[in-house]
Amino acid sequence: MQPKGLEDESWSAMRRVAQSKAATGDTRTLRKAMYKAKFQSAEYVQYALLLCSKLMTESPSEAQTILDKIHGSSNYHLTDGQNAWKLTMLANLEYERDPKKAIDYYRAARELDRIEPDPTTQFILTKSISVLLDKLALFDEAILEWQNLIQYLKSVDGVEDQLMLATKFLSRLCSQAGHEEESRAVKQHWFDDQVDKYLQRDANSFLRLLPEHLSVEADGLTDFFDHAKLNALEFYKNQSILIVQLQKINAEFATASLALRSEMADILTDSKSHKLQDTEAVPYFFFLRSHSTFLTASELAMSGKAPEFYGILRMLLENIFYAFHVSRNLLDSKLWFTRQSFADNDTPEKIAANRRAVGAKFSCKTISRNMKGENNPRLSEISDILMRVYEDAIDNGAHPNVQTFAASVLQRNSAGGRSLSVKYINPYDSESCVKVLINTSQIALELFKIIHPEWIW
Repeated sequence: MQPKGLEDESWSAMRRVAQSKAATGDTRTLRKAMYKAKFQSAEYVQYALLLCSKLMTESPSEAQTILDKIHGSSNYHLTDGQNAWKLTMLANLEYERDPKKAIDYYRAARELDRIEPDPTTQFILTKSISVLLDKLALFDEAILEWQNLIQYLKSVDGVEDQLMLATKFLSRLCSQAGHEEESRAVKQHWFDDQVDKYLQRDANSFLRLLPEHLSVEADGLTDFFDHAKLNALEFYKNQSILIVQLQKINAEFATASLALRSEMADILTDSKSHKLQDTEAVPYFFFLRSHSTFLTASELAMSGKAPEFYGILRMLLENIFYAFHVSRNLLDSKLWFTRQSFADNDTPEKIAANRRAVGAKFSCKTISRNMKGENNPRLSEISDILMRVYEDAIDNGAHPNVQTFAASVLQRNSAGGRSLSVKYINPYDSESCVKVLINTSQIALELFKIIHPEWIW
């Protein structure tokens, strides 16, 4: 009963505070709140469900008694959300004792959630059902569960992570059931769909950039940014064929990166040390960095910053070579991680020796020779192509050199003497830089597919 002198809104607010405190309290607090509430009322039900959620680990038998009482009576008026919550807890209690009964409860909870579906809840309940079907060796039923979930997720925006994970579980189930071709097709279909999504998004997003000028009052820094940005815009408008190729490469990188981040998280979770250097996930790191350097190189190339572009292109090539090396020599990834990891008592000589050891193993020329020694003609061709690009990058600005200096300096003779100017940005270099980047990145993606065919492509 509402106390006199309090308006409805104030009383509701006080009750919400009381419920919030009870929700974070212990079982004794919740049990007391439940018994104080009117029997079978909505408030009673809410406290009962909160209590059961805490009793699931502390006293499963008591939780079972309360839930059975609520579940077996029509006198309790539960919302759809409360019913789904109750059924999920009943399923959890039956998980080990009666998997088939648990599956029925999970499915009933999921059907209730579908009245106003929440993608995360749908995913969690489907995963619980699938795990139990897997335990019962009912692979075809589990496959159907994931296929239905994927169809639902495709109709929802902003669920890329859940869709990718659902695809991964479905692919693994297909493989477990002996359907290897279907397993590969599931991954390939997801990959192609995701690439298309990125391409559709990118087709309309690039021109939503900064204003024409960054600063109302001109200064040297913002003038430089403006000049670079306008060059990139002009390139985007006038070089549609090259832009489409860049977008396709970025979409493939982004889609694979989405899958690999999930794989890395799984690997690190299962690892005893939870340290990247102790796992087989190190090549994934180099792939992610390759995507980052590709994006940076794209911006520099389109802006007309050719020498700086070639510096980043060299970094892209090094990430590619390193990814290949650690995929073939996983123990060397630990050596690479120790290059900048020193103990307090390490001598300068020991630090220098460690750096030399890393340098010897992670030399692009050495890795290139190892690629050629794998008795794979295509790998040998890729090795030659990447080394040519690597050497050209050094000649064109990745290292300070005469050729780069001469290309950016202009001398003028006049009656008053001689003047000298240096170009920091040259839009006439953009097309050649972008073409080099496209060719290099396509080769990089091909190499990643060769060394890691098990990844989602």
